[in-house]
Amino acid sequence: MANEVSADRALELKSAQVTHIGDRQSNQDAQGSAQRGGLACYVVSDGAGGHAGGEIASNIVVKAIID
Repeated sequence: MANEVSADRALELKSAQVTHIGDRQSNQDAQGSAQRGGLACYVVSDGAGGHAGGEIASNIVVKAIID
């Protein structure tokens, strides 16, 4: 069971997202984030190593989790 901790002030978090194609022909990686209320969700989805549809698959994963 997780321990719960309360705080008198909110934590401010700033983030950035960067991706790099490397030596591949296309970048199949995807990332996304969503903030609702005081919560945030960050998702990183690795591509399929250059296989067909890898970019589509990684974007579906991010969209499914964020939505």
